[in-house]
Amino acid sequence: MSRKLQITLWVLVFAFSVAIAGNLASHSFQKQPRLHTYNNAGNKNAQQKVADRAIPKESEKAITLYNYWLMIFTGVLAIVALVQILFVFKADKTARIAANAARKAAETADTNLIATQRPFVFIRLFETRLIRQDFQIQPQWENSGNTPAMRMRSYANWKVFASEPPPGYTWPDLDSQGNELSEPGPGETRFIGPKATQYAEILKVPITTMENIRQGSVKLFVWGWAEYGDIISDTARHRTEFCNEFLVTDLSGDNTETRTIAAVFRIHGHYNTAT
Repeated sequence: MSRKLQITLWVLVFAFSVAIAGNLASHSFQKQPRLHTYNNAGNKNAQQKVADRAIPKESEKAITLYNYWLMIFTGVLAIVALVQILFVFKADKTARIAANAARKAAETADTNLIATQRPFVFIRLFETRLIRQDFQIQPQWENSGNTPAMRMRSYANWKVFASEPPPGYTWPDLDSQGNELSEPGPGETRFIGPKATQYAEILKVPITTMENIRQGSVKLFVWGWAEYGDIISDTARHRTEFCNEFLVTDLSGDNTETRTIAAVFRIHGHYNTAT
């Protein structure tokens, strides 16, 4: 219990006690009823005894004055108690506001700590190379955060479409034959330190598909995801998703190892998120 609330309760108890004491005192000293007098001389002694027991007028005035000041004092105590109660309520409201402000400040500090110190994994680039009749694409993950990405799993896919992917396409994980998997892809568990990079699996696309992409008869899309934890306690695992369209801008040479390919990866659709 706060000190202000204790003081208020004591003031109320004191005011109540004084009021009760004054009420009892006024009843104890109230005017006694006078007895009827007798006219005959034989009852003079009885009348004298009654007069002796009667309360003098001076005593009545003193009791009346006492009750008057007691009433004023009790009213003052009641006002003081009311003011004390108002101060207590105001102080309690101020304390609640301060507590809420402190709680929000602590939550903001925690949020800022997580935002500035957590790992953040994203696709930094796509490395490409032409080896014999395969065009190899290898996404590179980077952790730009100040803490390591723990127990990270990732998976990447590619698929050729005759045109744009159908509406509502969910970008599922595929096996090496291009079939949809019923569960998330079997990505390897790895670790990425702060400001470090890691490569995803190599995606091998036939060189003939590159020629079809350059001619505009098909479209190639590369997509995937990464899930990872952090060293900050009580935080959920993070997830990054990416989806890019592969565009061939130039394809020169013959079918020998001197063939060169110029390509770009354009961000595609809404399957590009991070948490």
